[in-house]
This record gives sequence, structure tokens and C-alpha cells, in this order.
Amino acid sequence: MSLTPDGLRPVDTAPACDVTAPVSARVPTSVAAFPGRVRSGRSLPLALARAREHVSAPMRPVLGAVGISEQQWRILTTLETQGACDSGSLASATCLHLPSITRLTRGLSERGMVELFRDSQDRRRHMIRISDKGSAMVARHLAVCDRMAAQLCDGMGAQNYETLIDLLEALVAVPQNPTSGV
Repeated sequence: MSLTPDGLRPVDTAPACDVTAPVSARVPTSVAAFPGRVRSGRSLPLALARAREHVSAPMRPVLGAVGISEQQWRILTTLETQGACDSGSLASATCLHLPSITRLTRGLSERGMVELFRDSQDRRRHMIRISDKGSAMVARHLAVCDRMAAQLCDGMGAQNYETLIDLLEALVAVPQNPTSGV
């Protein structure tokens, strides 16, 4: 990695997947500064997918042992922390599509993990709440999740961990223009 003649920006001379270079040397000042970045494997969607897999993979065996998927776990922990809500709110909070929420909550209901009911104020509105059985299951496995999160935090450093969360929240807050692009 070298700098431009003005010494202000890095020039990408290393292979695209050279993760040994310091982060400051690998981060482009703009995507336009490095044409072909998306095709080189350094795309944001790919980096996010890799990070998600790295974070989620250790929990799969724990959840699999009790027959719960990652999506079902997100539903249960969201209901445990936020309380009863409608399907649309639950879909938004768990980043799942509404048809998936319907299918997953039906299965969780059949297993006694959640309860489906109608809103007392608006009988058209279907609500979902975690059951005592679901709460007990979350309580049994939450400590494992907390330990895994602590290991990530320790591995990255607390400041980097918090900065990453802040950056991801800032990314989600960026307005999207669906008419631009392709």
C-alpha cells in the first residue's frame, strides 16, 4: 500500500483480500477512488454477510440442540424484551419478512413458546406474546449468547465494538434512493 503523490490517500497496490494491511491503509476514502472494488470482493454487502456469519455461527449448535432456528430465537428474544406486539412490529424489530413471521410464530405457538391472540382494542389486529415456556427457554440460553457477545467485544476491544455498532446504526439511518443506481 502506498500513498498518492499528495500523501493524503492510500493507493491500492495490495491484493483485494489482503487483510494483513492495517485497516487505515485498506479503507478507501470513497468507492470512486478505487474502481472495481465491488468486483474485487471488498464490497459492503459481502463484508456484512461475512460478519453476520462470523457472529451467528457459534450460536447455531446451541440453538440447534433445542430445535430453535436463529430466526425463531430473534422472535423469542424480541418478545421477551419488548413484550407483546403485532406481526408487523415484530417483523420490523427482527428484520424478518411478514410472511416469515406468520410461519415462524405459528410453529412457535404449536410448540407452546408463544401465544397468539387478538388485540382487545382492535379485534382485527393479531398479537403475539412469549409464553412462560418460551421465556424459560430464553432464560436458559441467554447467558451463552451474552458470553459469545462478550468474547467478540473482548476480541475487538470495547471501543471498536461500540464504534462498529454506532457505524452500523449510522449506515441503517442513511436514506435510500430506490430510483438511483441500476
